[in-house]
Amino acid sequence: MARQSLNSIGPGVSITRRGPRWTVRFILPEDTCTRYALPREPRLISERLKDEPTRQQLEREANRIGAKLDMLIEGEGGPGKDQSLAAWLDLLDTPRRQAVRWKRSTGGLLWHNLVTSYTEEFQSQSLARENNQRMTLARLQAIADAFPNRRPDDITPRDWDAWLDTRTCGPITVNKYRSIVSRVYKHGLRKYVVESNPILRVAVRRRLRTVVRPTYRTLSMLKRELDRRSHTEAEVKELMRWRVLDEEEQRELVELAMERRHLGMLVPVLLGLHGVSGIDIRQMRNGAYDPRTGIVSGQRSKTGSATFNVPVAPALKPHVDRHFMTVKAGELAFPQFHLREDGRPTADPKDNFLRAWKRVVKGRELEGLRFHALRHSYISTLLAKGVRAEQVAKFVGHLDIRTTIDLYGHFLPDESVKLVASLKLFEGVG
Repeated sequence: MARQSLNSIGPGVSITRRGPRWTVRFILPEDTCTRYALPREPRLISERLKDEPTRQQLEREANRIGAKLDMLIEGEGGPGKDQSLAAWLDLLDTPRRQAVRWKRSTGGLLWHNLVTSYTEEFQSQSLARENNQRMTLARLQAIADAFPNRRPDDITPRDWDAWLDTRTCGPITVNKYRSIVSRVYKHGLRKYVVESNPILRVAVRRRLRTVVRPTYRTLSMLKRELDRRSHTEAEVKELMRWRVLDEEEQRELVELAMERRHLGMLVPVLLGLHGVSGIDIRQMRNGAYDPRTGIVSGQRSKTGSATFNVPVAPALKPHVDRHFMTVKAGELAFPQFHLREDGRPTADPKDNFLRAWKRVVKGRELEGLRFHALRHSYISTLLAKGVRAEQVAKFVGHLDIRTTIDLYGHFLPDESVKLVASLKLFEGVG
């Protein structure tokens, strides 16, 4: 790669070319570098020199910046020597300069300070949906508590490996912790307050292979799968995660929610059984439901661009009508999930929502069922009843019909036997 230097341009200034890039380099006195915690040769890549310049242009640029440097160091026309030099250094490398000076004056920062700095940046820039942001903030708190009184550069890969082993969660979640720690270190590297990212030397956790195929199934389908061959306890647990409710179980759940309507979960359960997810229910406002048409509509929080438009079953419409008649225009449809027991707002409405859901199914066969399984149950029931996949996708807010078919296609009625019979193949043979 071509390299040339024009050291004759001004005292203490050189301009270097490496390939297409030109660098203006200032050779500062050693005492100045020591005093202001600077590298020996600070540099400034001039945007005006991106295209190959003539020698006269280089001389003019070097003289202009060199003259400004001389003026600022000498303090001529400025508020003072220290302030003038600091103002000039802002042109060079502000984050690095500030970090070096700060580290020298304070002796460095502690791990929990770095995590706090990243958390503030994450909260100001995050567009994550409620569930993901809540989990990330909780994991950041756990990470901050891991080594609160140690400096980031003093924490070794072995320390992080041992800490990840203490996590009582699966390998996928452990890898998420590892990823967040890496993001914190990268944040520190951008701020020039850490020197390396040791978590990169920690091995990624591998998930044990399982023969369980992630497929939504009703309880009867799961029992057939379990009878087909023996499964380990972990495989049975994984199978049950994909359970959906059949029509009879959905009716039983509606009756149970009516029986325990004092928990405030009747209408949320009814909406869940119409394919509305928990986060969309918690964020729902009065205008989301039209009592004239019986349609619940809104924008899906998961994607941010998809919309759902679900007609409520006529048998359940009166219950939804009565509830939304009590909600004032523009207000939250279910404010109870956004308040603590003392009436103050809560930062975690999902926790209140899931706590109420667990109380609804407590002591019944459905205990342990995830609320989101109601959405999967609705989609699978519609497909099994012969509703077209594109219509179901429009109801529940799938952006791509392939999502509906790939995840729930096995619930579509099998018309293959009728189709082959209608073709009347090989008639008259024999």
